[in-house]
Amino acid sequence: MMPGVQAVASGSRSTRSHQDDRILAVVRGRLRVELAPPAGGPPASLRASDALAIPARTAYTIEAVQDSEIFLYADRSAQPELWGV
Repeated sequence: MMPGVQAVASGSRSTRSHQDDRILAVVRGRLRVELAPPAGGPPASLRASDALAIPARTAYTIEAVQDSEIFLYADRSAQPELWGV
């Protein structure tokens, strides 16, 4: 998944990883996001205005609970606070 806004259809599921830290923000809809070990834990349920930090080189799986729109920030150190998300 490239940085920027992306539409995710309800029921879709994808697994990705990135070389750098990322922030996944939900603009609209609902997602279930699971981080792989060692960063993992129970899946996170995200809704509009929620965000999740994803450490570099960590695989994560996104499952859309409903039609959603997400924004992937390319560098979480460049935007330490997410105003308006």
